[in-house]
Amino acid sequence: MSRTKTFDPQTVLDKAVNLLWFQGYERTTIQDLVDHLGIGRGSLYATFGGKRELFLAALDRYREQRNQRFIGILSQPPTAKAGIRAVFADAIEEALNDPQQRGCLMTNSTAEVAPHDPAVQERVAENRAVMVTAFRDTIRRGQESGEINPALDADALGLYFYNALQGIRVVAKTNPSRDMLTQIVSVTLTALDR
Repeated sequence: MSRTKTFDPQTVLDKAVNLLWFQGYERTTIQDLVDHLGIGRGSLYATFGGKRELFLAALDRYREQRNQRFIGILSQPPTAKAGIRAVFADAIEEALNDPQQRGCLMTNSTAEVAPHDPAVQERVAENRAVMVTAFRDTIRRGQESGEINPALDADALGLYFYNALQGIRVVAKTNPSRDMLTQIVSVTLTALDR
């Protein structure tokens, strides 16, 4: 006779995201997960598989939530430039208001796990494609409206802004000052003024 789950898998997955985001994959043990998630080992394995499978599910959950937020921030302002500025302003606020200095789970996983795990590499590549495309489409919208120089390469700028955003997320782990982050963003955004 199988037992009924007494926990919500999505709530547990959100807790796993937070732990893995803070500690990273390698530092997090199965016991850490059991303790933090408040479920037994058997339930963890039965619901999610092993540590790696839970990590992949956590990455997927994080990526889905973060990309919705990213695209929402990027597309909400009335102009393309304002949307791009808003994304970077949000990254600054997030960096300055995170006492744990976690940076970004996807960025952290890119450095820690992706070099030796093809499934993580695939997720990183998919995440990059979504973000680069969103930046590129926003730039093209700005070019069509006359706000951004149509001679600029929207594909290259999309990659550039993606890379700059990832850089800010790495710097976020080092307790940066607002002034430092503002300077980085200010110089980055000059790419739109050419």
